[in-house]
Amino acid sequence: MLVAIALFRDVYLLFRHPVAVGIDGYYYVLQIQSLYAHRGLFFPSITPVGLYLLTAMRAWTSNPVVALKLGALASHLSLCLGVYVLLKLLTKSNVYALCGVLIIATSNLHAFLLSEFLSNSIAISFLIWSACFAVMINRRAGTLAVTAAGLCALLAIFSHRSGVFLLAVFVVSFVLFRLMTCSDATTFRKATGLGVTVALFFAPLLIEPVQILTLGRLALLEKTLLLVGSVSLLLFIRESESRNRLMYRLSGAIALMSLLVTLNPFLNRETGSLSVAERLSLLAYIQLAILVPSLFWLLKPMLGRWALPACLALSVFFSAISLQIRPPVGLSNEYLSRRAELIDTLRKHQRTLDEVKLVIAPHGDQFVVTDVLGVPSQQKWASNQQDIPYWLLQRFSNIHSRNGDGTIRLDEETLLVRDDRLDELLGSLDISEIRRTLPNNPHLIGRLVTQERSGVNIMVNNATR
Repeated sequence: MLVAIALFRDVYLLFRHPVAVGIDGYYYVLQIQSLYAHRGLFFPSITPVGLYLLTAMRAWTSNPVVALKLGALASHLSLCLGVYVLLKLLTKSNVYALCGVLIIATSNLHAFLLSEFLSNSIAISFLIWSACFAVMINRRAGTLAVTAAGLCALLAIFSHRSGVFLLAVFVVSFVLFRLMTCSDATTFRKATGLGVTVALFFAPLLIEPVQILTLGRLALLEKTLLLVGSVSLLLFIRESESRNRLMYRLSGAIALMSLLVTLNPFLNRETGSLSVAERLSLLAYIQLAILVPSLFWLLKPMLGRWALPACLALSVFFSAISLQIRPPVGLSNEYLSRRAELIDTLRKHQRTLDEVKLVIAPHGDQFVVTDVLGVPSQQKWASNQQDIPYWLLQRFSNIHSRNGDGTIRLDEETLLVRDDRLDELLGSLDISEIRRTLPNNPHLIGRLVTQERSGVNIMVNNATR
């Protein structure tokens, strides 16, 4: 029932507006349209598998936005099914497998992969299916399983570069876990495994000293449960006590991978809108969905007949809380309504903007401008470019400038301002107006910093923290 509710919620969030979801949704639209027109990728990429799959969906639906949404749903359903098959192979229990699906389907983190990181979602889905076939290989399933496992791993690697990273981290975690827990391992081997693990844990701090990050603003529920589950498995389960060594080793590798990467407090470097730690947080719900059922299954000798009810109760409790959490910005009604208004506004003026050859726009909106107007658009302007850019400014209702003299008013709150007129416009704003302007125009931050005005730099620095 909860899985059905979660699926209905996903369909509603994806299709309630006719525009592409996610801040970078129109990046995928541009890529799909370019491939469909046999022009190659609009933006070069060495990991295009997911984009080709979305383009195949475009050929079936005849609408790139609908294709993008259907592709997101298909990727999520494939991930859910892959987790179910993997847990079914390991536990031989439909109920334990359904507990994992319940966590995957209802965690609020999956909305980020649906809307913001679709290529990552496709890569992770292929990795999960590769793991399924790898388990079949261990069960002597034959050459077909070997081929399928290798093919899925390759597809994951060429769907997104994170596929290489995740595959490598899992292999390293598996090897280290085997070194530290193998019953016939020597003290030297165990000490070596522990030393390498500790070194990897602190490696981000050694490479780039940063402040220690807490559990973070994203995935607090998932990361808390993942921390408890990972530590519990490493402390309370022993290989000699396990009835299923393959499950024990896979679960142990996931627990160790969680501690080394997903829960690592030293991964705090900012990369765009999210830090490395926050991006890795998005994986927590997938690791949790595999670890929780596996942990309770391994604890059956200790918990007896209470293991399955406890696992089911925890999964339902998790789902009930997750379904109450607000979706990410790129799926919010306010953000998508604003984007739909921007698209309508640009389309109305499409034939009157011949003088506009380059547009500087906020993150994500640059793809919208290129898709609608057909002109290059970017977040930052390099001074060595020949075309004089226009800056897209939104929510500027308090500015009473008229058309002409480097300013094009698209509607009551949307302007295109030529670069040589931008400083004059920004100089006319007081501190309170700048503070109201920045949330909708973050691409102005760099330009404002160059202005030597009292209080502006302090205010901008506070706004970017």
